[in-house]
Amino acid sequence: GADVSDDWGYEIESGVFTLDLNGHTLKADQSYALTLKNAGTVVTLTDTAAGGKVTTGDGSVAVFAGSSGKVVINGGSYSGSYSLSVRSGGIAEIKAGTFTLYSRIGRTIFVDDTSSLTITGGTFTAGFSSLYTKGTTTITGGTFANGNATDFGGNFYNQGTLKISNATIKDGIATNTAKRNARGGNISNTAALTITDSTLSGGQ
Repeated sequence: GADVSDDWGYEIESGVFTLDLNGHTLKADQSYALTLKNAGTVVTLTDTAAGGKVTTGDGSVAVFAGSSGKVVINGGSYSGSYSLSVRSGGIAEIKAGTFTLYSRIGRTIFVDDTSSLTITGGTFTAGFSSLYTKGTTTITGGTFANGNATDFGGNFYNQGTLKISNATIKDGIATNTAKRNARGGNISNTAALTITDSTLSGGQ
């Protein structure tokens, strides 16, 4: 295999596949790097060799699951203005991997109010809210650190149903603006939130 790059990314509209990054990079400069959509489309991402990446340009999305498509992430590194965006009935499962945001335009991970996300492991860092969810999100592991948001929720901003257990959540920052005072350095919640058996530290 080899690194692959396309300005407008790659789209999968049907089928069940496993994509092994195998230490290589999948990159799009101007659009979503990898888009999965339509019911019955299931893509599992793995990285059997260290160093595999999915990345995209500023203002775009590394992995997009939408229109009832499903992605399962078992490893690799994901970065963009959104490392993962789940919308329009999309389904995502994260079991391992590293997820980062390299600008303050988006969020490390976004889940809309029609979609769902399950996280059992992984490392989530350097986000403008590491996770912003309006949908149904269940977390049973993983480390969420160093999110830095304007206004609300450095590591988590929840407007949906969020259940967290056995996770490490630390060092989130919410920054005041001219219009409002910040709240929730680690977590800002306006909906349904449950946290058990987790470690929270260092939020401001």
